[in-house]
Amino acid sequence: MVFAFSTLDECSQHFTEKCGYEVGDSVFEGSPVSDACCRGLVSLGKTCQDLFVANALDSLSNAEKPQFLANSIKVWNRCVAVTLSPSSSIYPVKVSNQKALDNCRIHFSKNCGLELVNHISKGETISDNCCRHIVHAKKPCHQLFLDWSLRSQPNVDRSRVLEKSNEIWNRCVAITVSPSLSASPVEN
Repeated sequence: MVFAFSTLDECSQHFTEKCGYEVGDSVFEGSPVSDACCRGLVSLGKTCQDLFVANALDSLSNAEKPQFLANSIKVWNRCVAVTLSPSSSIYPVKVSNQKALDNCRIHFSKNCGLELVNHISKGETISDNCCRHIVHAKKPCHQLFLDWSLRSQPNVDRSRVLEKSNEIWNRCVAITVSPSLSASPVEN
């Protein structure tokens, strides 16, 4: 559940001090945020994240602000990914479970699967609609489908694929939770 708070005081009442420090340390010092604090932050909503950061930035010079704003976006996107996925890290997926693969295929049209493979192999863009399908299917399906799609390409750099997979996932999560885009229905 995402709450709709509009003031810093309202946001602060629903976020622990410990998590506030974790998020602040992550934005300003690059420290990690626990999954529990990420879920708490996302449940408050992006407005609260923006209010927390704006309040902290008030005491800084203008020269320092762009980097911290960029860090804030990275923290938010990571926390959204943690919230939407049971695991925020890439882990190897075995394609031996045909039933799991078949269940995952339900969420991917052939066009979306092709977009995914073409993004990895050719750098082509993945549509916002395909991104919504990817996030709806959840991260394990995204990884399973990607692994299955690329198994016929033995010369592919697996570490690059895993890195691209994370980039795709993070971009698609950001698109899916964006208020302007998430209002659009998922189409096949």
